[in-house]
Amino acid sequence: MKNVSDFQRVLKTLISDKKGLYELAELTGFDPFKFYQGADLSGLNLSDQDLRGLNFERANFIATNLKGVSFDDGAFNGAILEDGYEFLLDDFDFFIDDVFSANRYGLYYFGRFRESSLEKAISLTKLYYADFAGKARINPQTLRKARRSEIVSLETITAICGALLESWEEVGFDDLLGDEVEVRQPFIEFLDLLPKGGFKHISRLSFRSLYRAEILLEQKQGPLTEKRYRSTFELEKWFRENEFMAISSDGS
Repeated sequence: MKNVSDFQRVLKTLISDKKGLYELAELTGFDPFKFYQGADLSGLNLSDQDLRGLNFERANFIATNLKGVSFDDGAFNGAILEDGYEFLLDDFDFFIDDVFSANRYGLYYFGRFRESSLEKAISLTKLYYADFAGKARINPQTLRKARRSEIVSLETITAICGALLESWEEVGFDDLLGDEVEVRQPFIEFLDLLPKGGFKHISRLSFRSLYRAEILLEQKQGPLTEKRYRSTFELEKWFRENEFMAISSDGS
């Protein structure tokens, strides 16, 4: 049963004359940034709304009017959108926490940061670039590449993200950095090395499916072999050879 405070939040929202999604989320007393993640927002007229400060991962926008909206980069990555709204998306669809789960596979991942977001993230540490590079245990030239949104290794991405989280904690930010929405939005792209050279974007949805598949496989057969796979292509082949890809994400 909901408590009185939850009921009051709902009642306050229902009787409010406010129509903006951000304002309505604020009225509930919950974190506006996460409030609409996974929400069904289909069929609404949200045209010209200011949606900055919100994240819509897994939200449903089928038949929703999104013309003229203002939004943060990455806010719609992972949302369900109709054709014509591709401009709301970009390839930087991974959050910082995703980086650490990526290490489970032992794959040779690569990636890059959204330039403006990484610059903002580092500025919040209150460290000079050279000092931050030292904290991350990478050389300044490698950090410069990452700041320019150039492709770097997973090890570099992991080192930078680890240093960011540690530094933010040291300067007193909470886990989600309060109102610093730009660095709360996803701002990392994962890339896979193609067999014949070049790179391929790995969507967060595809990555999460593989991650879920490996967990299920460990439950059924024990830990993965210690072989280090060079790419997701090799890992997927291994799954197929073990007749695992037919298993659904719920383990049935």
